[in-house]
Amino acid sequence: MSLLKQLFQKKSVREMESKLRFRRGKARIQKYVQEARRSAERYRQLASDAYRLGDTEQFRLIGSHYLRLRHTITRWERFLVKLEALELRRNEVSATKDFLV
Repeated sequence: MSLLKQLFQKKSVREMESKLRFRRGKARIQKYVQEARRSAERYRQLASDAYRLGDTEQFRLIGSHYLRLRHTITRWERFLVKLEALELRRNEVSATKDFLV
């Protein structure tokens, strides 16, 4: 087996491992966002209960936690959109490379 072929195979293995790490990371973020959405819904319910009971201190505290969590969720969702765009760009570059070679 030629040295060039060995180097190329190693590069392809590295590319596959990189794609796998990328997908795993994206899946972890998606799982976090799903769990955070469930928590946000629970905060919303608790804030509603506190408001109904007239406990303004708890309502404000829980409401601030809810808003902070919603902000965090939005940040991670924007990051996921960026990751999707990067993945599309990577695929586009790979297709162009294959076309030119």
